[in-house]
Amino acid sequence: MRAQVVYIFHNCFVVHAGEHTLLFDCPAPQYLPKRSAAALAPELRGRNVTAFVSHSHTDHCHPDLASVCAEAAGACFVFSDDVADLYPASVPAGALVLEPDQTGGINGIGIETLASNDLGLAFVLEVEGLRLYHGGDLAAWVWDTASPAEKAFTAGFFSAALERIAARPVDIAFTNVDRRLPNLAGGPEFAVRVRPRVLVPMHAFGRTAWLADAAPALAAGGSSVFLYRRPGDRLDLPDGVTTTKDHA
Repeated sequence: MRAQVVYIFHNCFVVHAGEHTLLFDCPAPQYLPKRSAAALAPELRGRNVTAFVSHSHTDHCHPDLASVCAEAAGACFVFSDDVADLYPASVPAGALVLEPDQTGGINGIGIETLASNDLGLAFVLEVEGLRLYHGGDLAAWVWDTASPAEKAFTAGFFSAALERIAARPVDIAFTNVDRRLPNLAGGPEFAVRVRPRVLVPMHAFGRTAWLADAAPALAAGGSSVFLYRRPGDRLDLPDGVTTTKDHA
Protein backbone atom coordinates (compact mmCIF):
# COMPACT_ATOMS: atom_id res chain seq x y z
CA MET A 1 0.00 0.00 0.00
CA ARG A 2 1.44 3.34 -1.11
CA ALA A 3 1.68 6.04 1.57
CA GLN A 4 3.29 9.45 1.44
CA VAL A 5 3.65 12.46 3.76
CA VAL A 6 3.77 15.99 2.30
CA TYR A 7 4.84 19.07 4.26
CA ILE A 8 2.80 22.24 3.69
CA PHE A 9 3.48 24.65 6.60
CA HIS A 10 3.73 24.66 10.40
CA ASN A 11 1.37 21.84 11.56
CA CYS A 12 -0.24 21.44 8.14
CA PHE A 13 0.58 18.21 6.35
CA VAL A 14 -1.02 15.94 3.76
CA VAL A 15 -0.95 12.16 3.98
CA HIS A 16 -1.76 10.04 0.94
CA ALA A 17 -2.67 6.51 2.03
CA GLY A 18 -4.05 4.26 -0.66
CA GLU A 19 -7.22 5.94 -1.97
CA HIS A 20 -7.36 8.33 1.00
CA THR A 21 -5.90 11.81 1.25
CA LEU A 22 -5.76 13.30 4.74
CA LEU A 23 -5.26 17.03 5.35
CA PHE A 24 -4.26 18.21 8.83
CA ASP A 25 -4.56 21.67 10.40
CA CYS A 26 -4.65 23.88 7.34
CA PRO A 27 -4.07 27.38 8.77
CA ALA A 28 -5.79 30.67 8.07
CA PRO A 29 -4.48 32.62 5.05
CA GLN A 30 -2.22 34.85 7.16
CA TYR A 31 -0.37 31.69 8.26
CA LEU A 32 -0.36 30.07 4.83
CA PRO A 33 2.37 31.57 2.62
CA LYS A 34 1.71 31.66 -1.12
CA ARG A 35 4.33 28.98 -1.68
CA SER A 36 2.57 26.70 0.81
CA ALA A 37 -0.85 27.31 -0.72
CA ALA A 38 0.61 26.52 -4.14
CA ALA A 39 2.09 23.27 -2.80
CA LEU A 40 -1.19 22.26 -1.17
CA ALA A 41 -3.57 22.72 -4.10
CA PRO A 42 -2.30 19.87 -6.33
CA GLU A 43 -2.19 17.47 -3.38
CA LEU A 44 -5.97 17.82 -2.97
CA ARG A 45 -7.11 18.25 -6.57
CA GLY A 46 -9.19 15.32 -7.78
CA ARG A 47 -8.62 13.30 -4.60
CA ASN A 48 -10.85 11.86 -1.91
CA VAL A 49 -9.97 14.21 0.98
CA THR A 50 -10.67 14.00 4.69
CA ALA A 51 -9.64 17.23 6.43
CA PHE A 52 -8.94 17.40 10.18
CA VAL A 53 -8.87 20.54 12.34
CA SER A 54 -7.47 20.02 15.83
CA HIS A 55 -8.53 23.37 17.33
CA SER A 56 -9.52 26.94 16.61
CA HIS A 57 -6.17 28.76 16.76
CA THR A 58 -5.73 30.47 13.41
CA ASP A 59 -2.30 28.91 12.80
CA HIS A 60 -4.19 25.58 12.69
CA CYS A 61 -7.69 26.48 11.47
CA HIS A 62 -8.67 27.93 8.09
CA PRO A 63 -11.95 29.89 8.26
CA ASP A 64 -13.21 28.37 4.97
CA LEU A 65 -11.79 24.87 4.71
CA ALA A 66 -14.47 23.87 2.20
CA SER A 67 -12.99 26.37 -0.27
CA VAL A 68 -9.51 24.91 0.29
CA CYS A 69 -10.90 21.51 -0.71
CA ALA A 70 -13.08 22.83 -3.55
CA GLU A 71 -11.14 20.98 -6.27
CA ALA A 72 -11.14 17.64 -4.43
CA ALA A 73 -13.18 14.82 -5.91
CA GLY A 74 -14.91 14.58 -2.54
CA ALA A 75 -14.30 16.08 0.90
CA CYS A 76 -15.21 15.15 4.49
CA PHE A 77 -14.39 17.29 7.50
CA VAL A 78 -13.54 16.59 11.15
CA PHE A 79 -13.45 19.47 13.62
CA SER A 80 -12.72 19.90 17.29
CA ASP A 81 -15.79 21.06 19.18
CA ASP A 82 -14.15 24.36 20.15
CA VAL A 83 -14.18 25.39 16.47
CA ALA A 84 -17.90 24.65 16.26
CA ASP A 85 -18.50 26.65 19.45
CA LEU A 86 -16.38 29.68 18.57
CA TYR A 87 -16.60 29.82 14.78
CA PRO A 88 -19.67 27.85 13.69
CA ALA A 89 -19.64 29.43 10.22
CA SER A 90 -16.28 27.73 9.61
CA VAL A 91 -17.77 24.24 9.99
CA PRO A 92 -19.30 22.90 6.76
CA ALA A 93 -22.67 21.16 6.89
CA GLY A 94 -22.29 17.47 7.60
CA ALA A 95 -18.89 17.83 9.25
CA LEU A 96 -18.04 15.49 12.12
CA VAL A 97 -17.53 17.48 15.32
CA LEU A 98 -15.70 15.69 18.12
CA GLU A 99 -14.85 16.25 21.77
CA PRO A 100 -11.88 14.80 23.67
CA ASP A 101 -11.93 11.09 24.50
CA GLN A 102 -14.31 10.09 21.76
CA THR A 103 -14.08 7.36 19.15
CA GLY A 104 -15.77 7.39 15.78
CA GLY A 105 -15.18 7.16 12.10
CA ILE A 106 -15.70 8.94 8.81
CA ASN A 107 -15.04 8.01 5.20
CA GLY A 108 -13.60 4.64 6.23
CA ILE A 109 -11.17 6.18 8.74
CA GLY A 110 -11.22 5.17 12.41
CA ILE A 111 -10.80 8.09 14.81
CA GLU A 112 -9.86 8.38 18.48
CA THR A 113 -9.47 11.78 20.14
CA LEU A 114 -7.32 12.92 23.03
CA ALA A 115 -7.59 16.20 24.94
CA SER A 116 -4.90 18.74 24.19
CA ASN A 117 -3.26 20.59 27.07
CA ASP A 118 -3.48 23.78 25.01
CA LEU A 119 -6.82 23.76 23.15
CA GLY A 120 -8.88 21.20 21.27
CA LEU A 121 -7.80 17.71 20.28
CA ALA A 122 -5.10 15.35 19.20
CA PHE A 123 -6.06 12.56 16.79
CA VAL A 124 -5.18 8.87 16.58
CA LEU A 125 -6.35 7.48 13.24
CA GLU A 126 -6.61 4.11 11.53
CA VAL A 127 -6.56 4.26 7.74
CA GLU A 128 -5.59 1.64 5.18
CA GLY A 129 -3.92 -0.44 7.89
CA LEU A 130 -1.83 2.50 9.12
CA ARG A 131 -2.04 3.99 12.59
CA LEU A 132 -1.39 7.74 12.54
CA TYR A 133 -1.09 10.31 15.29
CA HIS A 134 -1.45 14.08 14.83
CA GLY A 135 -0.97 16.04 18.01
CA GLY A 136 -2.56 19.39 17.18
CA ASP A 137 -1.17 21.56 19.98
CA LEU A 138 -0.72 18.72 22.48
CA ALA A 139 2.86 18.99 23.75
CA ALA A 140 5.05 19.41 26.81
CA TRP A 141 4.65 23.18 26.89
CA VAL A 142 6.96 23.64 29.88
CA TRP A 143 7.77 27.34 29.68
CA ASP A 144 10.45 28.87 31.88
CA THR A 145 7.96 31.47 33.10
CA ALA A 146 5.52 28.85 34.41
CA SER A 147 5.15 28.13 38.11
CA PRO A 148 6.45 24.82 39.51
CA ALA A 149 2.85 23.61 39.84
CA GLU A 150 2.10 24.49 36.21
CA LYS A 151 5.23 22.76 35.02
CA ALA A 152 4.40 19.62 37.00
CA PHE A 153 0.82 19.55 35.68
CA THR A 154 1.96 19.98 32.07
CA ALA A 155 4.61 17.29 32.35
CA GLY A 156 2.15 14.86 33.95
CA PHE A 157 -0.57 15.55 31.39
CA PHE A 158 1.83 14.98 28.51
CA SER A 159 3.25 11.81 30.09
CA ALA A 160 -0.24 10.32 30.48
CA ALA A 161 -1.02 11.12 26.85
CA LEU A 162 2.17 9.40 25.68
CA GLU A 163 1.26 6.28 27.64
CA ARG A 164 -2.08 6.15 25.89
CA ILE A 165 -0.65 6.81 22.42
CA ALA A 166 2.08 4.18 22.86
CA ALA A 167 -0.39 1.45 23.84
CA ARG A 168 -0.32 0.22 20.23
CA PRO A 169 2.32 0.61 17.49
CA VAL A 170 2.25 3.96 15.69
CA ASP A 171 3.28 4.08 12.04
CA ILE A 172 3.41 7.86 11.46
CA ALA A 173 3.41 10.45 14.25
CA PHE A 174 3.19 14.22 13.84
CA THR A 175 4.31 15.77 17.12
CA ASN A 176 5.31 19.27 18.20
CA VAL A 177 9.03 20.03 18.37
CA ASP A 178 9.41 23.70 19.29
CA ARG A 179 12.87 25.22 19.64
CA ARG A 180 11.57 28.00 21.92
CA LEU A 181 11.52 25.49 24.79
CA PRO A 182 14.60 23.74 26.22
CA ASN A 183 12.72 20.42 26.13
CA LEU A 184 11.69 21.03 22.49
CA ALA A 185 8.05 20.81 23.60
CA GLY A 186 8.52 17.15 24.50
CA GLY A 187 9.54 15.97 21.04
CA PRO A 188 12.50 13.86 22.23
CA GLU A 189 10.40 12.37 25.06
CA PHE A 190 7.70 11.45 22.56
CA ALA A 191 10.30 9.82 20.30
CA VAL A 192 11.69 7.58 23.03
CA ARG A 193 8.40 6.60 24.66
CA VAL A 194 6.12 6.19 21.63
CA ARG A 195 8.77 5.02 19.12
CA PRO A 196 6.77 5.65 15.96
CA ARG A 197 8.13 4.15 12.78
CA VAL A 198 8.15 7.61 11.19
CA LEU A 199 8.32 10.76 13.31
CA VAL A 200 7.33 14.07 11.72
CA PRO A 201 8.30 17.13 13.79
CA MET A 202 5.97 20.12 13.50
CA HIS A 203 5.19 23.60 14.90
CA ALA A 204 8.18 25.26 13.22
CA PHE A 205 6.31 28.29 11.77
CA GLY A 206 8.15 27.71 8.49
CA ARG A 207 11.63 27.91 10.05
CA THR A 208 12.74 24.40 9.20
CA ALA A 209 16.53 24.44 8.81
CA TRP A 210 17.12 23.92 12.54
CA LEU A 211 15.22 20.62 12.57
CA ALA A 212 18.39 18.87 11.42
CA ASP A 213 19.97 19.81 14.76
CA ALA A 214 17.13 18.10 16.62
CA ALA A 215 17.23 14.97 14.46
CA PRO A 216 19.54 12.86 16.69
CA ALA A 217 17.27 13.33 19.71
CA LEU A 218 14.18 12.60 17.62
CA ALA A 219 15.72 9.42 16.21
CA ALA A 220 16.80 8.11 19.63
CA GLY A 221 13.83 5.76 19.82
CA GLY A 222 14.64 4.23 16.45
CA SER A 223 12.21 6.28 14.35
CA SER A 224 12.83 7.50 10.84
CA VAL A 225 12.61 11.32 11.01
CA PHE A 226 11.15 13.41 8.19
CA LEU A 227 13.47 16.41 7.83
CA TYR A 228 11.56 18.59 5.39
CA ARG A 229 12.78 22.02 4.33
CA ARG A 230 10.28 23.53 1.89
CA PRO A 231 6.55 23.32 1.21
CA GLY A 232 5.88 20.34 -1.01
CA ASP A 233 8.74 18.25 0.36
CA ARG A 234 7.56 14.66 0.66
CA LEU A 235 8.47 11.39 2.29
CA ASP A 236 7.43 8.00 0.98
CA LEU A 237 6.64 5.47 3.68
CA PRO A 238 9.85 3.45 4.02
CA ASP A 239 9.76 -0.01 2.53
CA GLY A 240 10.82 -1.44 5.88
CA VAL A 241 7.91 0.15 7.76
CA THR A 242 5.21 -2.35 8.61
CA THR A 243 1.59 -1.36 9.09
CA THR A 244 -0.83 -2.22 11.85
CA LYS A 245 -2.21 -4.99 9.64
CA ASP A 246 1.16 -6.72 9.99
CA HIS A 247 0.69 -6.75 13.78
CA ALA A 248 -2.77 -8.32 13.68
